[in-house]
Parts: sequence; C-alpha cells; structure tokens
Amino acid sequence: MHNTDARLVKQDNVLFAHTVPPVDASDIASINIEYATLTTDIDHPSPGPIVPQSFTTTSPKKVFRAEEIAFRLTPTQPPGIEVKESDPAGFTDTAHPAEIARNASKWGIKSLKEKARLTYQAIATQNKNGTYPYDRYLKNGSNFVTIVETPVTNISKECIVWCTNLYLGLNRNPHIIEVVKSQLDLYGTGCGTSAVSGGFSNKHKELESEIAIWTGKEDAILYPTGFTTNLGAISTIATPNDLIIFDKECHASIIDGIKLSGAQFKTFRNNNPKHLETILEKINPDQFDNIFVLTEAVFGMTGEEAPIAKYCELKNKFPFLLYVDEAHSVGIYGKTGAGYCQHTGCSDQVDFIMGTLSKATASIGGFIACRKEFAAFLRISSNPYMFQACLPPADIIAAIEAIKIIKTTPLLQTKLWGNTRRFRDGLIQLGFNVGNGTSPIVPIFIERDDVLANVCKFLYSRGVYTNWIAYPAVKKNNGRLRFIVSAGHTVEQIEETLSILKEADKQFMIV
Repeated sequence: MHNTDARLVKQDNVLFAHTVPPVDASDIASINIEYATLTTDIDHPSPGPIVPQSFTTTSPKKVFRAEEIAFRLTPTQPPGIEVKESDPAGFTDTAHPAEIARNASKWGIKSLKEKARLTYQAIATQNKNGTYPYDRYLKNGSNFVTIVETPVTNISKECIVWCTNLYLGLNRNPHIIEVVKSQLDLYGTGCGTSAVSGGFSNKHKELESEIAIWTGKEDAILYPTGFTTNLGAISTIATPNDLIIFDKECHASIIDGIKLSGAQFKTFRNNNPKHLETILEKINPDQFDNIFVLTEAVFGMTGEEAPIAKYCELKNKFPFLLYVDEAHSVGIYGKTGAGYCQHTGCSDQVDFIMGTLSKATASIGGFIACRKEFAAFLRISSNPYMFQACLPPADIIAAIEAIKIIKTTPLLQTKLWGNTRRFRDGLIQLGFNVGNGTSPIVPIFIERDDVLANVCKFLYSRGVYTNWIAYPAVKKNNGRLRFIVSAGHTVEQIEETLSILKEADKQFMIV
C-alpha cells in the first residue's frame, strides 16, 4: 500500500486529506483508515479513534496533485481539528471564516463564545498570512484607482479597484456632486424617522415618481437599502398560504425575505425555464392563495442574464406573479437604462420590478416598481418600510440626478459595454474560466480555496484589488474572483489588470 504525507482539513462535515506528493488514484482507492487520533483545543472530549472507512475520490483523474480524499465523520463527532494560529496548514488557514461561523453548530459547537472564538481565530490566522481581504478599505472612498488600506498589517497600496458595483462611475460625477452640495443647506442631512411618520420630503416623492415612469410602472416605493427592499417586500406580499418558486442562485436578501414570509417554497435550476415549467405543471394552484416566481435579472455571482422573456411566456399558461430583482441591471440595460426587463420588452408582464440605487445610480437605497394597489399595500404593511428611517435627502437627490444622466447619456452605457467586451475577451484569450455570462460582472472560477486566497493576495501585492468568493457564499469547489467592470475604468487599467492576471496564472497555474 502506498504511503504518503497528508494534511487534514475539515470543511462542513467532511475531513479532507491533502496529499503531498501526488499519488496514483489506484493507490488512493485502496487506502483504509484503521485508526486516527485528532486533537482539539476546544471544550470537547478527545475525539479518539475514527471509524474505519475507505478513502473515496471525487475526480476521474488518474494522478492527483494535492487532491482531496474525503471521509465523513459521524454526526456526533466534534470537530477534530487543532485550531492554533501557529499552525499554517490547519483548518483556520484554508476554510472561509464564514463557513466556520455558519457551520459550527453542525460540528457540535453550541456555545456562541466558542463559535465566535473559532471565527475570530480563522480571521486572525488569515490576516497574518495576508489572505483575508475583507477588512481592507478604500482610504478616500470608492474610485477606480485609489489607496487600499489593510488595517491589520498597516499596508497601503495604490490599486485598480474591481470590486465596487459603480457600473457607470457616477459617484464621482462633478454635476451630481455639485447639485447635492447645493441642496444640503435646504434639506439638511438625516430624515430622523420613517416615511409613514414624516420622514419624506418632496424629493423623496419626486424620486418615486421618476422611478415609476422610468420603469413603466404605475407607482414605486422606496426602501433604505436594496437588501431591505427584498426582505421587506417579499416577506409582506407572501404569506404561509402562498407558494414561492425561486431560482436557486437568488441573492441572500431574497432568500431571507422568503424565510421571513413563512410561505412554502420550491427552487428551480438556475436560468432554467424548462425546469420551472415542470414544477408549475405539477402544482395544483387551488392549494395556494398566491403563487410567486422570483428571479434575478442578472445574477451577481456569475454575471449571467436570466431568460426573463421565457418566464413571461409561462405566465400565459400558469397563474403566478413574477418578481424580478434588477439590482445588477438597472441603469445599464434598456433603451433608457431602466433595466433588463425594459431591454427584453417584458416590463408590462413583470408584476414587481425590484432595483437598487447603490450601483449604477451611485447612491443608496432600493425600490419596488409595481401597480399602484401593490405599492399602497406595501406602504401600509411592510415593516422595513414603516419602521425604518428613510433615505437622507442628499442620497435621494444624488439618485434623481443620476437617473437623469443615465436617461440622456447613452454614451455611458456604450463605454461600459466596450470595457466589458475588452476585459472578457482578454480573459478568454488567456484561457481563464469566466463562465457563460456577458454582463459587466466577470468571474474567474478557481476551485481550490487555498489557491483562490493566494491569487487574491498576489493581485493586491501587484496593485489589483478584488475579493475572493468561496463557500458558503457560493457552492463548494465553485470559488471565484469577481471583477466588476465600469465605464469609469480606462483601457490602460484593463490592459494592466490582464497583464497582472497573466502573471498570476504563471505562478499559481490557474488555467
């Protein structure tokens, strides 16, 4: 039997053995674990021996290079990982801290203090290794080249920024900034209360009217953030007697809204109208008060556009209300920039159009555009609308001016889409896996989290700033870097980034 060194890494409820050097698959398949003792520094009894099981492989390759060989722990087995900052090959070095935080209970860790300690330990370890990017910040606010600060190490680095959703670069638009400044004396800063208790101004009402006209709907209702828009609207329009069918790749705000509603729910495969139709065919509509279908127009983690027109066609066969999240499409699709529903000619058939004001329109907040009766219902029954302070006037004014510019300046969209094609085509020529999207959200898929984290670290050292995304934000072994292209990026910045990514590929063998 072939012997080889391995390090153990636990993810979810699976223990992975990473082998060094490469070993043959036939040898791996014959290895049995007869006894193993793992140590832990948390308040649990010693895990002791592990039940004998065979290693199994998850890849058809014959030769493995540091591949994963896995066996499952028993459900009651506490996490057998020695969690020490001095152990660079340990679990806290490779697992995403969010994975530890979310799955600790499944591993038998019940104490909040212990969950928090392990999460903190993971962050500290990865900060020490330079692979934790989430504490970094932009010294002088969002821009496309700016100083990126790393507070733990006190490193400041001028970087090309690829992780903000400012698709049209309007947060630095001189006209918008000047208009906002000129109105501050009149409107002040905060509103002090919610919309229903006197927080609105004439500018709030103006923005609602502007959005309704823009999206082709009778009315629009404003929420303080995009997240609370989905959370507040979905949890209000749906009840436990309803059914929600949603794309399995929908944003966390949609999923949280569904959970809060108490409605029954089903998922359909990402961007798959045939699967949605199969589900609808099997449903007896008389069993539910209402049926909703929810999807994003452009998916924020992949950049892929949804087949909205095909979903609208299904409305001719099945009784459901269609809710479309346009967070990543408002401002950059459609003749006047109203979004992907406008682009596909489907606005009239979509019952609820959700959008954010923090991306293309470079402000903050969110909206639901819909029939006037739906809007009235939300205003009087949606808790996040009724009991949350409304948007400050300066942000409202910024959004109004941004929409005016978007509607009258098509060259902004032209510049954005030109930059998107240049960057996507460049990555494809270099051999990177960028998925199937065509939008300005451009992922580079990298399966292994340790490689993903170190590529991100390398890019920052070379002046390219983005973040790595891994489980649980996305599926296991489906990690990625995400680049958000903007009209504000220059050709030189795009070409420099492509050149640095080419260097990264040589060092980390990404392609």
